[in-house]
Amino acid sequence: MRGPISARDPIPAIRRAGRPIAAVFWAAIVLAACSGNDEPPPDCPEVAVINGLESATFYNPPATESLESLDYSVSLENLRGACSYTDGALDLSVSVDIVARFGPAFSRDTLEIPYFIAVENPSGDIVFKREFGTTIDPAPGNRSAGNREFFEQQVFGATPETGPDYSILFGLQIDRNQALRNIEED
Repeated sequence: MRGPISARDPIPAIRRAGRPIAAVFWAAIVLAACSGNDEPPPDCPEVAVINGLESATFYNPPATESLESLDYSVSLENLRGACSYTDGALDLSVSVDIVARFGPAFSRDTLEIPYFIAVENPSGDIVFKREFGTTIDPAPGNRSAGNREFFEQQVFGATPETGPDYSILFGLQIDRNQALRNIEED
């Protein structure tokens, strides 16, 4: 968990919330949304997965791309979010599912998946990027497993007028060749 970088710095702070706490937080958002408040929800920034970085497939050995050598595939799915504006900042809560599907060549007890979150400002510049990793623990015999990751994002200087022009971007931390193959396959 991390606090703001500086009160004057427009670069955001990211906190990775624990799963049980975040579940309570999301329940509170749902209850608040149903409370009968007639005020329209604020316009939020786009929250998206970058094209080409939404999934990846890995083989073992890597140079052999066959069904028998399929190690695993991973994807970012079910991106969800909500936002509010407080004290001169945009407060954003986001969750993403990171799902792995295991092939015949998969033989590990755990799987570490690297991914990142970036913030794009209204000018199109990436003003912040942070890398994360999640450990997936597949149960014996299961062909897929995953984790839901929760984040709280704060962007200082974003107002209800400028906040919707920001973008919060997710992506798998994969090599350039894999990303280009993904784009070509789309």
